[in-house]
Amino acid sequence: MASITTIVFITLCSIGRCLSICLSVPFTVSLPSSLASPPIHSANEVATRLSSRCCERLVAGQAVPVLFCLIRNCNRSLPCMEVIKHVVATLTNLAKYHVTAPAVLDCTDSVTGILDLMMIYRETNTLIATKATMLLTVLAQDNNLKLVIVTTPKVDEKLCSLLHLQERKQKLKTRQMIAKSKSKGLATMNQSAFATPSKRPRPPKTFQPDWILGRHKRPDIEDPLEALKCLMNSLNVK
Repeated sequence: MASITTIVFITLCSIGRCLSICLSVPFTVSLPSSLASPPIHSANEVATRLSSRCCERLVAGQAVPVLFCLIRNCNRSLPCMEVIKHVVATLTNLAKYHVTAPAVLDCTDSVTGILDLMMIYRETNTLIATKATMLLTVLAQDNNLKLVIVTTPKVDEKLCSLLHLQERKQKLKTRQMIAKSKSKGLATMNQSAFATPSKRPRPPKTFQPDWILGRHKRPDIEDPLEALKCLMNSLNVK
């Protein structure tokens, strides 16, 4: 069985191919230097986040299927989760750009793969789960892509199941905070301070690429429950 170092090295080489497509430079591999160099997957995410040209070249070079292949072949080890985090961020950058957004869902079972990330990492790595949720939310801004998502088999069932789990987790966390406050002699504290914040109306702003400046942009959502509710509102799932 291949070692973790070998698996990570092969994975980074695949992502390096994507980066070379973005920057139009050849990608060469040298084992000692590659292990000492900065993470390629991180540079790939930065390139697509700050440059529309990099996004277009990434799609033109057929690199999106490679990114989904990386996700499918990664396990739950820490190095692989780091790779998945940056790959999902790269796909989100592509989704925010209207020219490259359709390419994200052109891959076979892409929606199912993103939903699987939300299910698998909902407990072990909420950052990945939230980023995957944001990816679908950004894609749902386009009506055609939204139709692709909502017509995916069992998408409603999976999202409702995730919402139930997230709400139960939030309630448990609230009860633990209340119990902790009582154990410290703060039993008289108003328990409404620990209540789940009321649902705010969805702002009219949209998620846009970072290279577009202005106040009309909507920042990425970092809270898992809020991100999931935003996705379900976008898809009109109840």
